[in-house]
Amino acid sequence: MSQFISNQKLNDIEFKEGRAVLESRPRSLRAILTNQCNINCIMCESSFEKNKFTFSYESIKQVAKLFPYLEAINWQGGEVFLVDYFKRLLEEASAYRNIRQEIQTNCLLVDDEWAEILAKGNIDLLISIDSTEEKSYERIRKRGNFEKLIKNIISLNSFREKYKSSSCFGLCVCVMRSNYREVERFVEFAKRYNFQRIIFGVLRGAFVPHEDIFTPLDGEAVGYLRDIMPYVEKRCK
Repeated sequence: MSQFISNQKLNDIEFKEGRAVLESRPRSLRAILTNQCNINCIMCESSFEKNKFTFSYESIKQVAKLFPYLEAINWQGGEVFLVDYFKRLLEEASAYRNIRQEIQTNCLLVDDEWAEILAKGNIDLLISIDSTEEKSYERIRKRGNFEKLIKNIISLNSFREKYKSSSCFGLCVCVMRSNYREVERFVEFAKRYNFQRIIFGVLRGAFVPHEDIFTPLDGEAVGYLRDIMPYVEKRCK
């Protein structure tokens, strides 16, 4: 912890002094381990990427050198649970009490073994879902399985309760033409499955312009969201 505290103090000083070149190490990090995924979402950049990659464990060991200094790390893919060394990497990071770990996932590969590891480690999970209806979910998240998703979420909740986990359980929604009229339903879904947080995001890039309601602005869709979101926010509270 001494390295962590010393780095934190140095970082604060350097920012207050407005230094352009820092001697302190990063305090938070987003690590994209792969762009490979087990499903093929209609709006995801990775689905359109022809050059697939997964960083080798030897490459990622450079990231592990920062563990003593980090407050937070966000693990992302593609789908991180496809990476064969991810369990080892997560265990290495978990040895440092200063790090709050967060994983973004579609949750379809989180079996009972993984659910127990995540609950015991108090690791925050952000689960991308995009629809609360089976048919719509499987149309948006191609090769996804709604029944399996729900089964895995229930398993996670069971282990979270068993180990009194204090981790954050977040539900991620990419708002687009296919689901913008569903935004209200996510509140009840979140309540039913013990999510503490709902994150509404928008499409990035020009991969599926027919799904983008913001560029250019779709007046009807945006008007609907403008009217409904205060009610959604109130229900969330």
